[in-house]
Amino acid sequence: FTYLYGKGEQKAAAERYLKLIDEFAAFYGYTEGDFYAFSAPGRTELCGNHTDHNYGKVLAGAVNIDVIGIVCKTDSGKIRVKSRGHGINEIDINELYPKEEEKGHSTAILRGVAARIAQLGYKIGSFDAYTASNVPAGSGLSAAPGRKKPRGAVWSGIPFETVNAAYRELEAAGELTCRVYEQSNFTTPGELARFVEAGNVTGAGTDFFRIGPLKMLGDGALGSRTAHLTVPYLDDSGNRGFSLFTAEEMNRMVSYANAHNLQIAIHAIGDACLDQVLEAIELALREHPRPDHRHGVVHCQVSRADQLERIRRLNLHVYAQSIFLDYDNHIVTKLLPPELAGTSYSWKTLLSDGVCVSNGSDCPVELPDVMEGIECAVTRRSLDGTGPYLPDEAFTVQEALDSFTIAGAHASFEEHCKGLIRKGYLADFVVLGGNPFETDPRKLHEIPVLATVVGGRTVYTDGTLSV
Repeated sequence: FTYLYGKGEQKAAAERYLKLIDEFAAFYGYTEGDFYAFSAPGRTELCGNHTDHNYGKVLAGAVNIDVIGIVCKTDSGKIRVKSRGHGINEIDINELYPKEEEKGHSTAILRGVAARIAQLGYKIGSFDAYTASNVPAGSGLSAAPGRKKPRGAVWSGIPFETVNAAYRELEAAGELTCRVYEQSNFTTPGELARFVEAGNVTGAGTDFFRIGPLKMLGDGALGSRTAHLTVPYLDDSGNRGFSLFTAEEMNRMVSYANAHNLQIAIHAIGDACLDQVLEAIELALREHPRPDHRHGVVHCQVSRADQLERIRRLNLHVYAQSIFLDYDNHIVTKLLPPELAGTSYSWKTLLSDGVCVSNGSDCPVELPDVMEGIECAVTRRSLDGTGPYLPDEAFTVQEALDSFTIAGAHASFEEHCKGLIRKGYLADFVVLGGNPFETDPRKLHEIPVLATVVGGRTVYTDGTLSV
């Protein structure tokens, strides 16, 4: 407990776990078995990369702000999870497929995480769990099924004024070690209007913290069968996923943002959602033309040829995540019909047609490991070698590097000062432990980052060299 929670906290931490053991026994009715204790610590993020799951309002977590759990293996064939103050979630480990009646409930997340673990080839066992959290009310876990470690304690419900003030305080104290181009997620016109009326428009701010685009979450994800498609999923004929906004709601939000000098970035994974996004942006630009708007589509995964052409015609930016190929190589042809799978994740086609395609990690859904993303972009394979999926859509090493550097600078209207190592540009760069151009493409993810420099200041080093 000293190692995990720090000196002076051992007794309180121990008492917390002992209390949870008592609650487990009282709820499940037994005290003997193969028991384990777990902690999912908070992650330090200030309105970070993946704010769309938290309405753009998250603040820092910490190791001692965590979700703890007492777990016992069973032979019941069930996974049962009880959280203090909430009802029990229960699934049958032999029924790891989506159920309509669970949509929107925690049980669906539990079933989906278990299904993903099974898809990766691991054995699923039955167990009982009892959890408790000292994360403030209104917060929750950021689920990342199938990845390398849990991420948790995301704080939501905090006013944008507080979040922005926190960034500015960090910058003033010299403690902001990365540059932030804030994507601000709002779900209602009223919230968005209050944000804009407070002076928050794209570009407002400094080199370290500035306002970026309105961020909207258009639909779900492919693996959970919630991405909104124009056709049913191959393994679920009654399901096409869903959009999170009606056409009217999205049109209204996009129109307001475009008319008030906000850039727009909308998450769209399914092609039906992409239709909705493209229509909303085209209507807004027709109402209030902007020659250099740089509105964009986030993910742009499932797509048709006509949509790729429309993206080019509207001069949209595409925020790709090549690392998604690591997982989706295993599922895309199982979920999408051939005619749709054959035109999806077509970022090279877009790039060749003159569309600016930047790359990102989508952290915390994926780990923020740029070299893994570069490898997937170049090989079109999973990191375990599965694939390649549509190899003609592979980036060259140069294109992959550009997508993580100068294309990202273009997305934030900063290509005049960021994204290149050049006289007069900001001194932001990394030192790699290998040359990507001379490395086996399937070993690019093994290249280590030796140091990171931001604004001429070394903010990270692995200790092997002095920068």
